[in-house]
Order: sequence, then C-alpha cells, then structure tokens
Amino acid sequence: MGVVNPRTNDPVEAVHAAHKNKHSIRCAMKHLLLRFGLVFLGANLANSQTSINWNSTSGTDFATGSNWSGGVAPANDLTSNIASFTSATGAVGPVLAANRSVAGLSFLAGGTGSVSFVLSGSATLTLGSTGISQTAGRIETISLPLVLGAAQSWINTGTNGTLNVTGAVDLNGFSLGIQTGAGGATSSVNLTGVIRACIQTSWNRIKRVGSKARL
Repeated sequence: MGVVNPRTNDPVEAVHAAHKNKHSIRCAMKHLLLRFGLVFLGANLANSQTSINWNSTSGTDFATGSNWSGGVAPANDLTSNIASFTSATGAVGPVLAANRSVAGLSFLAGGTGSVSFVLSGSATLTLGSTGISQTAGRIETISLPLVLGAAQSWINTGTNGTLNVTGAVDLNGFSLGIQTGAGGATSSVNLTGVIRACIQTSWNRIKRVGSKARL
C-alpha cells in the first residue's frame, strides 16, 4: 500500500510530494556545493593574481601598456591582474575608451606625491571578485560605469580616505559588500551613481559595514 497524504487521502499526490521534496533537497545540496566551491576557487584566484601599477604622467589610455609598470596593461579578464594606483608627482588618471575587465582595483597608500586619481571614460569596466580596495588617505573617484563580474566587496581602510563612485553600477545579479572605518572612522565610500539591479532581489544584495558607507 502506498503512502497516503493525511490531508487528501490520495496516495498519488503523496508520491508527487515526496519527489518534489527530494528535488528541493538535491537543489539545496547543489547550491551549497557550488557556493563552497566558488569560495575555494576565489581563494586560489586571489593567490595567483598580480597587481600592475599605473605609472603614467602623460598618457591616459587605460589599455596602453606603456602607461603601466612593466610596460603591459592589466589583462582583459576577471582573474589575472589587479589594476593598482599609487600616488606619484604629476600622475594622471586613466580613461577607459573601450569596454574592459580586471580582477579588481586597488588604491594604495604611499608614493611620491598626494595626487588623487579619477578613473573616467564612457566605456564599461567589469570587476572580478577582488572588487575595490583603498588604503590611501586620498580622495579617489570612479566616474566610469561599473559592472560586477562576481560577488565582491568595496573596502576603504585609508584614514581620511574617500572613495567616490559616481558612475552607474550594475550589480549583474551578484552581491556587493561595502565596508569602511577599519583604518579610522573618517574613511568613506560614496555611491552617487545609478545602481542597476538585473533582478529585483539584487536590492537586498548590497551590504554595508561602517557608518560612512553611503548609497
């Protein structure tokens, strides 16, 4: 005799319900395995990434190798290179003329000057899981459009540092964490551009840590 649903007394419906529950459990297990697999993959990618520092005092093209240390621009993908920016006397900010991807962006403390960078352009920059980090106590501005290529965090630990993101931000279905204050209560991250969510639940995917993470 089959299992009977006590509410409907229908053995066929009970079998369907049992199959549905098994399917839900399998989906949940696959989600957990995928999630933890991506975490380990992300850790491995972070260990293999290299930073390439912007060192131009004249050219502004993001894709031109001579504007970067070593004579090679960051690879156009989401995993290989972090585009880093260290203040130098006479430094100029890059302009993105064509859509491009990088593993992440890093604004570093130190250097020979106190120049604040402005990353501009009409093209779109897609960011990998490294996201954006700032340890510099400067005002850095990203006015070009950004797209998330993976779940990530934007973190400002630079005392008296400000990260202004004025361009449009497309979450692209990924979660975004914003953290400030670790390097002093005066650090801040300001998002003043349009935040675009591909699905409605993306609005719940932005998490803020710190009193000066502003949307």
